[in-house]
Amino acid sequence: MGGGGGTNTASASTETTEVTVERTYFDIVVQQFRANKLAVTGLLIVASLILIAIFAPFLANDKPLVFRGYRYRLYVETYDQLVYAHADLAGVGREGEEVVLPGLYDEGVVLKGLRDKYQREVKAWDAGNPTWKQVQNISFGGANELLNRVRVRLEDSIEGLEQDNRWARGSRDMQWLREQKLPQDVTKDLDALLAAARKNLDQAYKAGIERRRKALLQQFRQMRGEVSKEDRVAIDGFSKRYRELITTDLYKAELDKLRTLDALIVEVRERLSPKRVAFEEHTHFPALRQLTWLDMLFMLGTLMLVTVPLWGPLVPGISAQQQLTRKALLIALVPTLAAIVWSSAVPAFNDTTDYQRGMEDGSISCSWRLMAPIRYGVNQNDPDAKHLAPWWSPFDESLEDREAAAKAKERAEVKSTGDAALDAKLAALDRRLEELSGLKAKHQGAYSNFLDFLNRHHMGTDGTGRDLMTRMIWGSRISLSIGFVAVGIYVFIGVIVGALAGYFGGIIDMVVSRVIEIVICFPVFFLILTVIAFIGPSIFNIMLVIGVTRWTGVARLVRGEFLRLRAKDFVTAGKALGYSDARVIFRHILPNALAPVLVAATFGVASAILVESSLSFLGFGVKVPTPTWGSVLSTARESWIHWWITLFPGLAIFLTVTMYNLVGEGIRDAVDPKMRQ
Repeated sequence: MGGGGGTNTASASTETTEVTVERTYFDIVVQQFRANKLAVTGLLIVASLILIAIFAPFLANDKPLVFRGYRYRLYVETYDQLVYAHADLAGVGREGEEVVLPGLYDEGVVLKGLRDKYQREVKAWDAGNPTWKQVQNISFGGANELLNRVRVRLEDSIEGLEQDNRWARGSRDMQWLREQKLPQDVTKDLDALLAAARKNLDQAYKAGIERRRKALLQQFRQMRGEVSKEDRVAIDGFSKRYRELITTDLYKAELDKLRTLDALIVEVRERLSPKRVAFEEHTHFPALRQLTWLDMLFMLGTLMLVTVPLWGPLVPGISAQQQLTRKALLIALVPTLAAIVWSSAVPAFNDTTDYQRGMEDGSISCSWRLMAPIRYGVNQNDPDAKHLAPWWSPFDESLEDREAAAKAKERAEVKSTGDAALDAKLAALDRRLEELSGLKAKHQGAYSNFLDFLNRHHMGTDGTGRDLMTRMIWGSRISLSIGFVAVGIYVFIGVIVGALAGYFGGIIDMVVSRVIEIVICFPVFFLILTVIAFIGPSIFNIMLVIGVTRWTGVARLVRGEFLRLRAKDFVTAGKALGYSDARVIFRHILPNALAPVLVAATFGVASAILVESSLSFLGFGVKVPTPTWGSVLSTARESWIHWWITLFPGLAIFLTVTMYNLVGEGIRDAVDPKMRQ
């Protein structure tokens, strides 16, 4: 039967249900921050500065990033160092003295001196009468502190000892010292020093031999990169024989073994002579070889962070949170492992080769090369390019002034001389002025191609002819890193101290609050100056001092947040479930109390950069010649008329601090519920 009339056909209506995805607190903060155009601009500029600092070796470097060729001069220098490194084995334990000259190798008695020297030292120690230099040359745990204490007490106890030449050379022996009627406590310290040193005599010799063994093998590795395959096989053979013969007990070896080693260096000198080997082109990476494990860590970490959209989808994960955690682990672990491998596989090498000059004079043969965009070294001096203004400056009169002054000076000097002397000096002056004119034409004239343009001094030079733009780029590494590390130190201290005070309250809160108030009473900058004056200026000391003296603001912020949050229901629930205090503090309260800390940290980086720049400007900062923005700015005190040395570092400091402040204000507004749109 047809079911038409008795059945009610109801039209199906589709109800659309809007699914609202609940946003997290982090999503809301990010959206608010992105709405602040000034803060986003500041963040982009800060990120650009950080990228420039991290990749500075590839942006400004006088060494090629890649080049194919061979370095004749480097091979010759390494060959000479190899010969002297063999002789230096005989000087183990006598740092700073001259090594045996290579001419003695033919007699085969060089390393015999090592064994004889050890036997003489053992006799002196057994007789209780070593020299002060022999004591100083033995390193052991706590050696510096004990040595310095004994030395100071001896100089205080013996009148005129500091002016004694034999004491300064270290040739005074223990018998002479004891004859000076030392106080009992000084004698006791001296005996303790001698006992510890004698115990470590053999260990000092072994450590010295191992250090020199590594130096020898490093010379072989360096030489093999410049020669043909046949010569590389010979170098590998010599390296293997040295590795087998040089053991840490060489100072006790039989005379036959020592003579075998002496004969080996004679064979090395003949076979690997620069006149005999065949040089061959290889691909080299000089700039890459200069990178440290820390450079590799930050460079690789930055590259992975920037390329997350490319490799991120390949990371497996059930949820977005799990994927995010695994990506963060990869970004942390891969660069760390790469840095560890780099530090062990690529030995430190201080390449002092002047590649540009070598390519000009023929000591470096190069078929092709890839240079950094800015082709100047961070400490590359050019006496003929002192105080050059930027090439684009329309009112650079520095070269004209220099020419006029030089000409007037020379003419004044030759005024009273005869015609012949006058002509000779004026001819020399004209040649010099011609050189200066050529330099000016190269610096300010029209450039013929893009490479010529890159060779200009875009920010001018300083008083020693160093390129200012190169020093600004490399200086950003120190200035920015000091800001981040110092803030990391004092945020860590402030969070711990503030969390304990705010969570436990009572006597802990009272003691912490009083300590904070006492520290705040001291002017921070003058406190930093005082501490630096005692412990000495260095990168790590400045980071540490800024971090240790500026934690109070973060501690007060965290304490206030903990006082507010500890009475919340989720804290009470955690305690009722039996959670430990540490879990409640760090897993539940602290994540909810970090918003003001993040704001303070952003402002703190800007403040730390200002402090470091001020210290460097006053001469209490990082030691010369390491560049920072403050130290570059301080060189302008030599001559204020060279405006570019003042303008560019000052502008960099101002721009960086301003951008950090904009980012800090953007974060503060984003986390503030009253400011949300």
